Amino acid sequence: MGKQTKRERKFKASGGVQGRLAKGGHMANKGRVKRRSGGGGGKEYDKYIGMIRSKITRNWRRPPGTVPGLQVTLRVKLFPGGGVADVRVARSSGDPAYDSSAQEALQAADPLPVPSGKAFDRFRTLNLKFSPTGIQ
Repeated sequence: MGKQTKRERKFKASGGVQGRLAKGGHMANKGRVKRRSGGGGGKEYDKYIGMIRSKITRNWRRPPGTVPGLQVTLRVKLFPGGGVADVRVARSSGDPAYDSSAQEALQAADPLPVPSGKAFDRFRTLNLKFSPTGIQ
């Protein structure tokens, strides 16, 4: 076996193909493209996410005295057809009343508008961030 190049040594040190794939990367795009969790993007995806945010926002009653910097992240699991299967606080705002108000808004918006068929797979589990300025 011949002398390894600097690039080959670096590749081997990073764990080779398996190491790169385990880190969520692809060898051809390492350092250029980051994977997006939740499968975001695309016109149809954006359309449904907008409708979901709108429906939840219409049902959200923020507690009196809400501090501007609060943010709670909810992990939502949906049934096909948009029914809410499970809602959990993935990251608390630190204010139990605020976190509860976000959960209640989500339950009140049940069922959520989602596409049917294979397109639904991208909506099966969502992470929604609630802040006083809106839902992301």
